[in-house]
Amino acid sequence: MHHNKIFCNAPFTNVRIENRADRSVIFKPCCVYHAQNPIPTLDDFLNGSEMQALRHNKLSETVSSSGCDNCSVPESMGLTSIRKQLLNQPWASADKKTYTLEIFFGNTCNLGCAMCSAELSSYAAEERYQAGIMPIRPLVADNIQVALDTMDQLPDLKSVTFIGGEFFLAKRNVEILDKIIQRNIQCVITTNATVLTEPLLHKLEQIQDLQIGISADGTEDVYNFMRYPADWHTLNRNIDTLKKRMPWADYCVRAVAQPLNIQNFHELFEWANKKMLPVYYQVLVTPEHLTWKILTPEEKHNLAKLLKTKQSAEYKITSKQKNTIEDFINGIVQDNYDAQLRTQGVEYLAKLFAHRKISTDSMLKHFGIFTDLANEVITAMKA
Repeated sequence: MHHNKIFCNAPFTNVRIENRADRSVIFKPCCVYHAQNPIPTLDDFLNGSEMQALRHNKLSETVSSSGCDNCSVPESMGLTSIRKQLLNQPWASADKKTYTLEIFFGNTCNLGCAMCSAELSSYAAEERYQAGIMPIRPLVADNIQVALDTMDQLPDLKSVTFIGGEFFLAKRNVEILDKIIQRNIQCVITTNATVLTEPLLHKLEQIQDLQIGISADGTEDVYNFMRYPADWHTLNRNIDTLKKRMPWADYCVRAVAQPLNIQNFHELFEWANKKMLPVYYQVLVTPEHLTWKILTPEEKHNLAKLLKTKQSAEYKITSKQKNTIEDFINGIVQDNYDAQLRTQGVEYLAKLFAHRKISTDSMLKHFGIFTDLANEVITAMKA
C-alpha cells in the first residue's frame, strides 16, 4: 500500500496508555504525538474525532499535524524520528487494527535523569520538589489495572511494550507478563537496567519473543552524570546478567541525543558495539530548555568541529554510526538559538545541580567544550 511522505502507522495500529499531570488516564498513539484534547477511553482513541482527523492527515495530506512536531522537527534537520522507526515494524500499515500496546504503567523510578519529566519518574519528582523546581509533588500513577483491562479488549494484539517508570520496580507488571505468556505475544521492555528482580526475571525467561531496550545516554562518568544516581559498573554487570538469563532475546541501547551527552556519542557507540548492542537514538525535543536551541551559534560551530575531529580518530564504530554523527553535525546547526530558552535551561540546571551538590570541577568536566554554558550554570548556582 502506497503512503505519502508523512504517513505514520502509530494512530492506526498502535495505542499507548499514559497519564496527564493530574494522573487521569489518557489513550494516544504510541509515539510522541501531542493530543489536542484528552482521550480518556480506548473507544475514544479508536473512533473519536481527533484520531480520525490524525489518520486522515497521515493518509491524505502533505504537512504533518501540529501534534507531530516531535517527529517533524528532527526530520526537518535530517535526523531520525520515532515515526521513521515505527515504519520498520512488521505491522506498519493503515489497517486500523491495534497490533501494539504501549503501557505507561506508572511513574515509579529510581533515577532522576535531567531531561525526564517529573511525571514519568517518582525519583525526579521528589528531587525537583526538594530542589525548589516544582511547587508540589506529582501524584503517584498506577495504570496496571487499566492495562490489564485494555489488553482484554484488543483481540488483534501482537505486542506489548513497557515504557515506564522503571519496569523492574513495578510489582504488578508480573500480572501483565502472565497475560503476555498466556497469549504468546511479543514483549518489549524499556529499562534502565540498574535494578533486577527475580520474580520479573523468572517471568521473562518464559517469553520467547522478547526485546529489551536498555536506556543509556553515555559511558563511564557521562552515564553517571546523565542517569543520576545510576552507576556505570552496575549497568554493565546487569546487562551481562540479562544476556546470560535470556540469551535468545533481542537487546539494544536506547539513547536520547542532547547537548549534555552529544560529545560522548562516539564512546557510546564504541561501548555498545563491544557489548554487541545496536544503538537507537531519539533526539531530545522536550523540554525545550535542554535542546539544541540553548546552544549559541559559536557553541554549535565548536561542537561540529569537535565531532568532525573525533570522526577521524580510531573509534571502533560502524559506517552507519559515523553517518549518524554526520547527521548530528549537519542537523544541530540548523536549530535556531533561543536566548530565553537558554536562560530557562540555566536556571533549571542550576537548581538541580545545586541540590545534587555537584562541584564546579565536575560541572566543567561534563559540559566539555560548552564552557560558557557551564559557567552560566555555576554562576546561577551561587546566586
